[in-house]
Amino acid sequence: MSIRRLHIAQTDELTQERVTELIALCEAAFKEPFAALWHRVGPGVHVVAEVDGTPVAHAMVVDRALHFGGEQGVQIDAGYVEHVAARRARHGGDARGWPDHR
Repeated sequence: MSIRRLHIAQTDELTQERVTELIALCEAAFKEPFAALWHRVGPGVHVVAEVDGTPVAHAMVVDRALHFGGEQGVQIDAGYVEHVAARRARHGGDARGWPDHR
């Protein structure tokens, strides 16, 4: 039986090993280099799904200021979802890496 966990962490709480794993997950999902983009986005809140200790899905929320109407406009503080990636299905699991219970 697989051990499935969901972790929530701030960027500064992630180990370098975990960051490397998550960059690899994003590169596999997007099929392009991801390290420069990863570091350019800045800090945020990461949500990581694991199966047997291996990350199978990731998303993060970062703070963003949205500006409307030019200099005299309005600024809205918002959360923006970044780096959404999931490992392809393997060994009978669905697209998120979770076992298929159908």
